[in-house]
Amino acid sequence: MDKPSKRIIHQTIRQPAQAGRFYPDDPRIMHRDIAHFLNHDRAAPPNPIDAKAIMLPHAGWIYCGRVMASTLRCTTIPKRVIIIGPKHTALGPPWSVASHHTWHMPDHDIAIDTDARARLLQLIPELPCEPDAHREEHATEIILPFLTHIQPDVQVLPIAIGQITQLQFDAMAHALHQLHLQTQALIIISSDMNHFATDTRNRQLDRMALDAMRTGNPDTLLTTCTQNNITMCGLIPAAIVLTALRDQLTHIDLIDYDTSATASHDTSQVVGYASMQLH
Repeated sequence: MDKPSKRIIHQTIRQPAQAGRFYPDDPRIMHRDIAHFLNHDRAAPPNPIDAKAIMLPHAGWIYCGRVMASTLRCTTIPKRVIIIGPKHTALGPPWSVASHHTWHMPDHDIAIDTDARARLLQLIPELPCEPDAHREEHATEIILPFLTHIQPDVQVLPIAIGQITQLQFDAMAHALHQLHLQTQALIIISSDMNHFATDTRNRQLDRMALDAMRTGNPDTLLTTCTQNNITMCGLIPAAIVLTALRDQLTHIDLIDYDTSATASHDTSQVVGYASMQLH
């Protein structure tokens, strides 16, 4: 049971906002597509590893489904997952943990990890626990059907991050560090890469950001993206997670990368998609 707080606004069920747009709303087609991506024309996947965190894209599946699946198929998906991603809408406060108990998907319900949420709110009492920032947000929703396809009993904790202060950044990084130690949950960074350069330039910019990410240094990632105007939408969530896990990581591996040009055949303005393992 969550600790009562004036910052908690209860709403029991979060309805799917992006089914039929970013991914199929027909359960049969949805699972067919997931199986296709997970069994893409590649060699048999290696034995899944127990990563501390992974980074996944969150665009329409036609653009990023294969990239997302490449990391999911070689990562152990536990029963507890924290998803931290950017806030794309103006709804709700600039940082928020979802107040729902259930997220409804086209064919099933996904339980929110209310125990982890209560622990998070104890660590950050000022963190809003409310539904509005998550009402139309796709950064978590796009990933959920893949998680439940692989791990049907998964419980998730969705966190949305917008324009936050340094104090809020530090508080979230500290809380995620403590929460990961307490729960051993897999942390998922939800992020696309650079937006709307030519395919050639986008790949160059994304390589810079990904090389910075692989250093494990959040300041290097933030500086690289800021100085080069790299529009990685999950930059702040990624930097928070790097800060939270800074003393625990030994490897940060790029598993897959692509741009929207592969699906759209338009190389004039693309978005980059990368998936990574942090362990």
